[in-house]
Amino acid sequence: MGLSRSRSGICHTPLSSMRGTVVGHDGGAYVALNGRGFELWRHPTRDDADASPVVGVDGTVYVAADAASALTRDGTVRWNTPLPSHVFGCASVDAGMVER
Repeated sequence: MGLSRSRSGICHTPLSSMRGTVVGHDGGAYVALNGRGFELWRHPTRDDADASPVVGVDGTVYVAADAASALTRDGTVRWNTPLPSHVFGCASVDAGMVER
């Protein structure tokens, strides 16, 4: 898959600390963009996201909408857990534990 420039608008507060990569939600998926605006990966969600992504010390990106997910820097899903209700606040990461 080649890089394509993203035409979607990122909503909510994006994460921008991953070596120049910006991760945010565009209304249908969490999207990672490089510093030039090219899409690196996307993680679809069934629901809109009201929670900003967070990153752990090992570079794992944690996102939440209809499910909580841990993603590698390249967008590969490490784990995914369905949630009983919508998430409105950001998670925090402490010693590898995700807290809400």
